[in-house]
Amino acid sequence: MRHRLFLAPLAIAVTCLLGGMTVSTASAAPKPKVSYCSPTGDYCQGIFRQNGRLRANISTFSFSGDYQLCVINRTHGRQCNTLQLRRGCSGIFQGSVGLAKHFRFQAKGRYSVIWRLDSHTIGKKLSFRKG
Repeated sequence: MRHRLFLAPLAIAVTCLLGGMTVSTASAAPKPKVSYCSPTGDYCQGIFRQNGRLRANISTFSFSGDYQLCVINRTHGRQCNTLQLRRGCSGIFQGSVGLAKHFRFQAKGRYSVIWRLDSHTIGKKLSFRKG
């Protein structure tokens, strides 16, 4: 019985974390290119394709406020923007950013994305290929 009591809040938290990463319009569900969740489940991050566009998403219950998102590629170097996490499902904070809208993102090739909080990298650097 104790296990069920523990698993219910955990299931809700994981659903909110992953749900925040997959919020979409009814027309097209996002397709993950690459994603990562911390071993403790404190946060999940990913790069998703939604309606033909790439988005960088992060969901967490461990921190809130401003974070920095950096996109790195050989053509444009390192580009960083400061963004804000928004409160979502059950106290989960979420950030979702259209890469083309917020970064120079025209060149084909390999890209890396990192999330930072208070000058510390959050999670893993996620890499993917565009085009």
